[in-house]
Formats: sequence, C-alpha cells, structure tokens
Amino acid sequence: MGIKKIAGKLKVMVLLLGIAVAIASCVENDLLPVSVDLIDDITPDFIIIDTLTLDVSTVRLDSFVTSDTERLLVGRHEDEYIGEITSTSFFEVAYQDYSFYPPDASRFDSLTLVLYYDYNYFDTLQTQTIDIYRLAENIEYNAYGTVYNTADFTLEKAPLTSHSFKPRPNTTDSLEIRLPDKLGKELLQKGLTSAGELFSLVLFTDFLKGFALVPGAGSEGFLGFTKANSSLKLYYSDYTNIPPTQLTYKFPVSQGTVCFNRTTFNPKSTTLRGLESQLDEVSSGLTSNYSFIQAGAYIMTKVEIPYIQELLILPGSVYIPHADLVIRPVAGTYRSGTNTNLPTSITGYYGSIDNYPLGAFNTSSEFVLDDEFGKDTYYRLEVTDLVNNLLDTDQSNDYSILLGLDENAMLFGAGRVYLKDGAWQDGMKLQVYYIPLDTDEN
Repeated sequence: MGIKKIAGKLKVMVLLLGIAVAIASCVENDLLPVSVDLIDDITPDFIIIDTLTLDVSTVRLDSFVTSDTERLLVGRHEDEYIGEITSTSFFEVAYQDYSFYPPDASRFDSLTLVLYYDYNYFDTLQTQTIDIYRLAENIEYNAYGTVYNTADFTLEKAPLTSHSFKPRPNTTDSLEIRLPDKLGKELLQKGLTSAGELFSLVLFTDFLKGFALVPGAGSEGFLGFTKANSSLKLYYSDYTNIPPTQLTYKFPVSQGTVCFNRTTFNPKSTTLRGLESQLDEVSSGLTSNYSFIQAGAYIMTKVEIPYIQELLILPGSVYIPHADLVIRPVAGTYRSGTNTNLPTSITGYYGSIDNYPLGAFNTSSEFVLDDEFGKDTYYRLEVTDLVNNLLDTDQSNDYSILLGLDENAMLFGAGRVYLKDGAWQDGMKLQVYYIPLDTDEN
C-alpha cells in the first residue's frame, strides 16, 4: 500500500488494527527492545510499514582532508553513469636519522622508487602506466595544518620516467621503478660531502620537494601503495677494496613527510553532470532510478523521508522501537570473487541540509549476498534513532541519510556501488515497526 498520501490510508489501517496486530503477532517480539514500563499492560504487538515514500538522489562532497593518508593511491576509471575518477598521489621523502655517510670511494649504481602494493580496484589485470614527476614547488599545509583532495602543486614539465607494467597487487612483491641517474648521483654526492641538506628536513625538502604519481594514458584501474614501506632507494658501491661492496640507502616516505592524494571527478556528459558543487543533487529519477556511491570522489547516495511526520496523525501514542533501511545493489554491476565485488558493509551518515556527513550511525549494516541466484542481495541498515529524531523535530526536511562506505574507504579507496531506488519493485525500502500504545479516544 503506497503512502504518498499517507494520512487517509493510515486511518484505514487503524480501523483494521485488530487484523494487523494478529498478523504482527507472528513475529518474535523479543527481537525489539520494548520497555514494559513504557507500554504499561499493552502487549507489544507491532505493525510494519514498508511503503513510505523515499526521495533518493546522488550528491558529492566538494573537498575533504587526505593529508593523513597511509596509502598512495594512483589511477583512473571512466564509468558510463558516474564519469571519470582520477587520483594522483603527491608525497615527500626524507632521510633516516642523519645516517647517510657513504665511504669516500663510493660510486653511484642506480636510483629507484620502491612501492609496496596494498590495494587495487577496477581492471588492474591489464598493463598499467604510472608517470613519475618531480615536484617544482613544496607541498604546503593550509591554515588548518592539513591538505585537501583538491590541492594541486606544480610539477616539473616532463616526467622523470613513465613506467608501464603488469601489476601484481595480490602478492607481497613490490614495484621498483628506476629513476634517472642524475638525481641519484646528486644524492650520493651530498652524502659524500656531508651537505647541509642531509641535516635539516627543511633544507632537504627545498632540494628534493617531492614526487607525484600520475596515472598514465590508457590506465583503467586504481592501485594503492602503502606509505609506511615505500621509499627512494639509492644503490651504490664502495670501491675501498676489490671486489667492491654493494650498498644501499633508503630515503623513506613515512618519516615526517607530507603525503596526500588528489582526486578529481569529471562527470563529462553523464547524468551526474549536474553535480557541480556540494549543494547540488541529482535525483535518481534522472539516472535510470539508480543512485551511486563512489569512493575517492566522495560521491554518496542521499535518502530523504518526506512524509515521515505523517505517522504522527495516528490516534493515541505511537512508539517506534525499530526502523530499517533495506538497500539493494544493482545486479550485474559487481563481480563476486573479484576486486570489484560488493563491500561487506554500507555506512550510514547523518546528512546536513548542505549534504555534509555529520557523523556515522552507531550501527553497522547487515549484508546478505545471494551468490547463487543474484536476486536477493541486500544491505539492512538500522535507522531507528534517525527516524525518531525526525519525528521529534519540526525540521524533518533539514536532515537526511547519506549512504557511503566507511570513512577510510571513502577517503583512500575507489570502491563503487550502484543502488536501486524505491521505484523498483525490489528496490530501496524503509521498514518502520511501530506499536500503538493508546488508541482509546475517550
């Protein structure tokens, strides 16, 4: 029964209360945390409404802090509904405890950038290309001591190198990319002369401002590399004795360095081209009755319950002990057993009037995967507190549910989910369990 015009229909429902209560009694009441004192002597039978109208749209967060990342994320992907998502990683390197004292007879061998895999998404089975640039200006924090995903810093005109490779992200292997000899020889010479740049982080980062990992042409996936293990690695040999002794020195990314991922979202000619700012929303009615979650670009699904307060027209008192949002992904947009399989959880956030996530719900979603038939895969997210808050305020339209992944995944990953809105027969539904406490009008 639809309730866009819920008022009249709920009155009919109350007249049929005896039948509804009899049906509801088949459900185990001990699943709901109902206080006996609160309901006096009334048996806690409840009625379920699952046809409340939902307004579903897609929104995005304009900017967010990524300077505390532990992952270097690089890649691109173009989606027919969402558009193009790109991530470039900017990072500095440092030195280890002022310990670089190469022997006088040292000679340069090679310089490499060593990156350790910790993440992959979309098609990373094909050849990927990473262009490595040297920064032409220092990475600087803003007034709040952070760097946002929208920040950009000047790169040198040409890349140091362009590296094409077949990724091996599910192994413990690292990716080691050789860099031009010129930089390596400069670093060795500074060690041989005990140059001041090796005794001051400020002087060192003035000399070597940092690097950027830029997705190369033709790349169609995302790779993540752990910051903690990545480093610039200098190979050199000590010729004090023959045969010479081979030596290495690491300039780590992890020690006191700035690192952030710059993500860009370009909807191109897709139906999300209306998402120009955080205040914009694109209704699911304009996107084939789909809504979207896209990590990295912080694209989220917004759910509003425009007629929730019409529950209050029920005679007597109504207690709502439980409410669930049932969320169904679009079949065929994910592949089980691959790196594009569905996340095991969707996170609900309290959404402000300007589409900002104010904080995550304190409940995790249940995930049911129908891997055999693919017809009954869904998430169940408890939204009891939010529903009761909407009923308690006159400003119900000022708050919403924002659906995304957990914060780390949204900031430092590239996961994507397509969701069905309520227009689908098996689409998104809000299930509200309510208990009539007093229907005696005399």
